Order: sequence, then structure tokens, then C-alpha cells
Amino acid sequence: MTATVALALAAGPATARPDDVVRYGGALTGAGLVADDEPHGRHGTVLTSGGGQVVSLPAGDGRFLRFPAGSCSAAPCPQAVVRPADSGALAPKGGTGRFSFGADVRLTAQPPAGQRPGCVRS
Repeated sequence: MTATVALALAAGPATARPDDVVRYGGALTGAGLVADDEPHGRHGTVLTSGGGQVVSLPAGDGRFLRFPAGSCSAAPCPQAVVRPADSGALAPKGGTGRFSFGADVRLTAQPPAGQRPGCVRS
């Protein structure tokens, strides 16, 4: 099974400004950097453990990010996250304001019978 994710983070409607958005559509700017589709250049650093990795793959006329997925019966399990650069601008009201987070997730295979699918955590 493969989990795929396209991410978008934005400050809540009451505090949103044009520079409060980061959008990761699936392109990589280099090794370990996910491109910010917004003009602010908050490219995301890929952090991994347990052999996890993030891969950029084509999908139609765009790209998507493939994160580690599947079941893991023994630690260390493969994990990966994308951390935005300059995330302070994404923390409205000094980190106490509202914000929204969204992700499009595509599972490309059914998990084996009796096993839990992997998950993506934010």
C-alpha cells in the first residue's frame, strides 16, 4: 500500500493574509526539500526516521508526494514528515490564533486482511 499526500496549510479566515499560506503540491526543489507552490519560498525540509522517505511522483499534469505507508510490526517503523521553512509566519497571533490544515490522501492499494493501514500524522 502507498499513501500519497498533497498538503496545504493556511491561517484561519479571520487572520489570513496572502503570506500566511504554504502549499506542497508534490515537487521537490532538491534532495530533501519539497517545493512551496506559493510565491513565498517556504520550501519544506523532509525529516525521516526508521528508513522512511518522501518521493515525488507524477500524477496527471502534476505531482504528488509518496510517504511511508503500510503496517509495521516492529520498531523502528519508517516515518517521514515535511517541516515548512520560516513557519513563524504560519502561526497566527504568536501561535495562539486559529489556522487550518488540509491534505489530499490517496491510497493506492488495500491493506492486507487483518492489518491496520499506515497513517500520516500532522
